[in-house]
Amino acid sequence: IATLDENNLHIDWKSNKMDDANYWEVQASTDGKSFTTIGLVMGTDPKAARGYYSFKQIKNKIKPGIKFFRVLHIENDDNAMASNTIGLSKL
Repeated sequence: IATLDENNLHIDWKSNKMDDANYWEVQASTDGKSFTTIGLVMGTDPKAARGYYSFKQIKNKIKPGIKFFRVLHIENDDNAMASNTIGLSKL
């Protein structure tokens, strides 16, 4: 889920793959095809994790033209899997 408030972009997600979670790359794009990483969210202890993760970015730190976001799940064995792309009409 991606939402905007007056000053911040919030991206929240849930993962059922806590055992393999190393970290997540939050990525942004102007065209929905070419993505760049705008932040990292580290994985947590699988015994304590509930599987909910969140990323927050101050809106004015996001480059103009960015309208698409996704989360790239990086597993402990360095495999990666991208989430669905989320588009926002206003940023």
